[in-house]
Amino acid sequence: MECPHCKTSFPPGVLRCPNCGGEITPNIQSQNTGLWMSITSMILGIINLLAVLGVDSADDDVMGLIFLFTVVTLILGIVAIAQKSAGKGMAIAGVVLAGITLFLL
Repeated sequence: MECPHCKTSFPPGVLRCPNCGGEITPNIQSQNTGLWMSITSMILGIINLLAVLGVDSADDDVMGLIFLFTVVTLILGIVAIAQKSAGKGMAIAGVVLAGITLFLL
C-alpha cells in the first residue's frame, strides 16, 4: 500500500504512515473487487450444469451457447482464485461445476 500524503510504501493493515504519521483509511473497495467474480462463477456454474442436464444433445446451437458460458464461468473462477479475492470457495465451486459441465458436453 501507499500513503496518500507522502507516497511512502508500507505493508497492508497499517493505520498510520510510518514516515509522515498520516492516518491511513483502509480501501474497502479493493478488498471486494473479486467477490463479484466468485459469485458470478458459482451461479453460472450451477446454471450451466442444470442447462446441460436438461438439454437434448442433438441441439447444437444450445450446446454451443452452454459451452461459451461454461468457458466464461471457468475464466471468472480461475481469475478470482488467482487474485485470492473474497469468496474463494464460491470460485472453486464455479470451477468444479464448469469442469463437470465440460465433461458432460
